[in-house]
Amino acid sequence: MNQQTNQSKELNHWAVYGICLLISTIFFFLFGFNSPIYLFNSDNDYNCFMTVGHSFVNGKLPYRDLFEHKGPIVYFVFAFCCLFSNPSIVILILEIISMSLFFFFAYRICKKRLNTFWSLVAIPLLAFAVFTSWCRTRSAATVEEFCLPIYTYFLLCWLEFLMDKRHWNWIRSLCLGLCFGILLWVKYTLFYFMIVPMIIWFILSLRRRQYRTLIISIMCMLAGILIITAPNLIFYAAHNALDDLFHVY
Repeated sequence: MNQQTNQSKELNHWAVYGICLLISTIFFFLFGFNSPIYLFNSDNDYNCFMTVGHSFVNGKLPYRDLFEHKGPIVYFVFAFCCLFSNPSIVILILEIISMSLFFFFAYRICKKRLNTFWSLVAIPLLAFAVFTSWCRTRSAATVEEFCLPIYTYFLLCWLEFLMDKRHWNWIRSLCLGLCFGILLWVKYTLFYFMIVPMIIWFILSLRRRQYRTLIISIMCMLAGILIITAPNLIFYAAHNALDDLFHVY
């Protein structure tokens, strides 16, 4: 009877994500530098990315014609936003979506120790902590901010592997590979966070003698990384700028 009652109180993932999206929208409207209530975004990185994005749209190639040290995915995204008449609003929408995914995965992590009510309460508290942090009040639309959902998704997968003994099937491994590929071509130093947990995952999988699962997972991760990597290499190879890509980035 208690189990049925607890199940009835559970919210489905779409309802939870809707709440996370609403919280993200409210906080970005009030505190996001790209919000319409602010005159402009004064962050250095943001303005560098916008400059490269506008130049990209006008035929300049990052690393060859412009010097910037972030990954090509950053400039592809900002160039896409610069195709619109108001790029800041498009960036704001991407920020809202990114942060809402971060809240959603954080909720699922909280659910491992808290009930549904307190897990939902944790989301606005987390939002308040993020948006009032010293780093967030000085910058906005940074690559680290956009990568928060990747970090929390990876942490969720890792905790489920440790706590729930949940093996990473090929779909999850492929998704993780895609996340690793994005980090690699956004800002490769962000991948350092994953190294130690991945070593632990590898050792524990060997100790549990999950050899077949381990091999399949590694192959799927490599496939995910390749899916993200190949378009970047092909694009710069087609423009005879692979040397510029590797030299500058």
